[in-house]
Amino acid sequence: MRTWKTAAFGLLMASFTGCSSSGFLEESPPKAYLEANNHLYETKVGTYCWKSTCVDTAGPSELLKTEKPIEVKANESLSLVIKHERQPNERHMVQIQNKNEVDVSLKKIR
Repeated sequence: MRTWKTAAFGLLMASFTGCSSSGFLEESPPKAYLEANNHLYETKVGTYCWKSTCVDTAGPSELLKTEKPIEVKANESLSLVIKHERQPNERHMVQIQNKNEVDVSLKKIR
């Protein structure tokens, strides 16, 4: 069984600049969730730009060091869910395993 650090099994690091629009009043990016085992897990948002503000955060390992891992079976399907009318123009996800960061390919956008 793989253990994936919580909240986007690593970290959702996204550039949400594509979501920004004067028609949307949100002051921060929309929440994103990792769907696994028929359960939604909240994610941690790393470095991002939203409207006219860019935020630089600590790396995934530092942001997640106090989080409980999410356990999933090998080859289990996981989904990144962003509940917002307009979707980001970029998404980046990282799996942290044995203190190593591995980029995760995001195949399907929903």
